[in-house]
Amino acid sequence: MAGSDGRSEKEKMLAGVLYRAVGPELAADNLRADRLLRAYNATGAEEVERRIAIVAELLGAMGEGVVVRPPFHCDYGYNIRLGRGTFVNFGCVFLDVAAIELGDNCQVGPWFRSTQLTTRAIRRRGSRVTRAACPCGSAETSGSAAAQSSCPGSASGMTPSWAPVAW
Repeated sequence: MAGSDGRSEKEKMLAGVLYRAVGPELAADNLRADRLLRAYNATGAEEVERRIAIVAELLGAMGEGVVVRPPFHCDYGYNIRLGRGTFVNFGCVFLDVAAIELGDNCQVGPWFRSTQLTTRAIRRRGSRVTRAACPCGSAETSGSAAAQSSCPGSASGMTPSWAPVAW
């Protein structure tokens, strides 16, 4: 489903411009993530190898020794990159309509929320809502994030090592 500029809604989303969260590409990507997340979140602590395989299929990139504790939630998964030894605790939500990158040895506390959707970019056009997002990630390795929300362009909810990437 191409827009007036010839790009699909997925292409616009990945470019960080206003897009609508509709269309066959985004629907298929969301269903893929949903299937993998349901399987992942249903695993038990003893199923380490299965967890690793599922999360490796879900994420865009994952370093050695990454631990993501269920339940975990995201939009698509492919926009998330986790460095070596990164630990993501229970109940985290990464809304990955834009890139989320964490360096090596990052520690993410329970119930952390990462939302790249920039509220200033949401515009209503009749009954259609368009939105845009920008990438964010940790500036350094060994960062940590507490159970807060992170949104680019806002210092609230970010530790010094969790900051938006320029866009």
